[in-house]
Order: sequence, then structure tokens, then C-alpha cells
Amino acid sequence: MIAYILCAVLFFVTTAFSLAARGWMKRRFTPYRNVQAAEGLTGGTLARQLLDAADLSDVRVTPAPGHSADFYDSDFYDPKDRTLRLTAETMDGANVAALGAAAHEVGHAVQAADSGRKFWLRSDCMRMVDIGAQAAWILMQIGFFADFTLPLILGEALYMAMLVFTLIALPMERDASRRAMRLLEDGGYLTADFRREDAERILSVRSLAGVATVLTAHFRLFGFGLDKTSKERKKQLEHE
Repeated sequence: MIAYILCAVLFFVTTAFSLAARGWMKRRFTPYRNVQAAEGLTGGTLARQLLDAADLSDVRVTPAPGHSADFYDSDFYDPKDRTLRLTAETMDGANVAALGAAAHEVGHAVQAADSGRKFWLRSDCMRMVDIGAQAAWILMQIGFFADFTLPLILGEALYMAMLVFTLIALPMERDASRRAMRLLEDGGYLTADFRREDAERILSVRSLAGVATVLTAHFRLFGFGLDKTSKERKKQLEHE
């Protein structure tokens, strides 16, 4: 009984941690939404200018479906279509939060042009993380409610793979922010309205979004793993 209570506590702690991590990043962005960009510069316009400055005029900038109130989980660069997809908040936002989010995604476009295989590895890793997270959660739920061990084992394996893939991709996120900072510096975009320290903070938060995913996956893996172990132990005690 104690083990089950502990598992329930770990589950809620994991959920709370995930929400807290997203809330922290949202709070870090929120003040910058109220800081207007110089001359009404929007994230979409900045992205276009930075891409042109990086000799990536063939990369398109288009609206992404849906909305992103947090500025870090819906904007993305699609290397297959060579398209930068920005949510309405980033595309049309004339504030420094939108500028930072757009610049980070331009950093990924520059990565794709310069790094080649490394960027494709990052894209493949993040695609596997998305698929693995959905599949693992379904398997864990089946195993948990049906008291069936195999789905739990498969779910744990997927969570471990998701953890590995996300860790592999993390350096690429940091590198994208570094590339974005260089483009902002070279283009003279860091002014009194968009200070260097503000840009560094926004880009840092954007690149650390993956860290929350890593830690959340780890805690979930641990919590469900403990639950599986406690169930197996209970079965052994019943047969003794």
C-alpha cells in the first residue's frame, strides 16, 4: 500500500514539475511581451531579414497552425520544405519575446545549412521524441490499469529512448541560440529596446525548453518503473 501511495505521489509530482517548468519558462517570457520592438519590428520580419543576411533567401517564413502562448513549443523549422513556421504570436508579435523566438528558429535554419547531417540527426531525434512520448504514455496507461507487465516494460523502454534522443538534441538547441545571437549582433539588432542581456535570456529559455522534457521523461520513467516493481513484488508475496 505504501508503494502505491508513493507511486501516486511521484505521478502528481511529475505532473506538477512539468507544469512548473512550462510555467517558469512562460513567466520568463511574459515581461518581454510588453517590451515593444524598435520601429514595430515583428518576429516574422526579423526572421526574413536574418535569413537573408545568412544567405538563406530560399527559406520561406510562413504561419504555423494553431497558437503558442508560451513562445517555445510551436515555432519550428521544417528542413524538408525549407520553411520556417511561426505561430501568429511570433510572426506578428512586435515585441522582444517574439523577436527572440523567431531568431532561435532562424538559428536552426542556419544549422541545417551548415551542419547538414548533425541537424538531420537533431530533427530525427525530436521526431522520435514526439512519437515515443505518445506511444509510451498509451502503453503505460494500458499496463497500469490492466495490471499487465509487458506494456509497462515497452513503455519504459520508449521513455528511455525518448530521454536519450532528447539529450542528443540538447546541444543543437544551445547551438541554435548561439547562432541566433551572432546574427542579432552582426545585424545591429541589439539596441536599447532589445538589449543583449534580454536577448540572451530569451534565447536561453528557448533552448532550455528541451531540458524540461528530459527531466519530465526521467521522472515519469522512474515513477512508472517503481509502480511496476511494486506490483511484481505484490504478486510474489501473494504466491508465497
